[in-house]
Amino acid sequence: MKKLLENIEIKYSKADLAYIEELLIYLKENKEEIYNFFGIHPTKRIEINIVPTKQELNNIFLELIKYECKDWVVGFVYCSKEFYRIYILSYSDYKNTVHYKESFEDYRKTFIHEFIHVINAIFSNCLFPITPLWEGIAIFLSKQHFEETEITSTEEDILNGNASFKDYYNLFLKIIKTYSHNDVLKMLDTSINGESIIKEVLNHHKSIL
Repeated sequence: MKKLLENIEIKYSKADLAYIEELLIYLKENKEEIYNFFGIHPTKRIEINIVPTKQELNNIFLELIKYECKDWVVGFVYCSKEFYRIYILSYSDYKNTVHYKESFEDYRKTFIHEFIHVINAIFSNCLFPITPLWEGIAIFLSKQHFEETEITSTEEDILNGNASFKDYYNLFLKIIKTYSHNDVLKMLDTSINGESIIKEVLNHHKSIL
């Protein structure tokens, strides 16, 4: 089964019939804000695949990414300059994952989180920014907000992609409040050295560590 929204194609199954229209409306409501943030309006086809089961998602992840999918991963992006794809688990199988307590509202935000990753990839010519920026912008724009707190992860864990999403959010929140929009866009463009930027931000705001 398929749904089309301009250049976005959503592939789904019978398991998603109960909420697919609501998901489509939510995407319509949020995509322009995301496009406007990055200053682009993609015209190439974006393919969103809603995968029926976690096991199927794990198999696809292993085939494409070449390593085992972690138990908490319920969505990922796979793209090149020729195609842009999202693979995301069906909400109908959340009950069989570590996310079994999450509401459909949480799921919708995760759906948008993955969509933001694709737009960021298009913006940066399909070269992913460093993890703190890659996850930080997706958490921020999808409104998966955490309590604003001090960052507790070490600089090493942040740079190596081993920090918590809470810390990525708080780090990105600090960036948004401190730097201009144009500067933030430069950070999300992989032509800029992401690691040096994160170190600069952390050193500039040592009080949050």
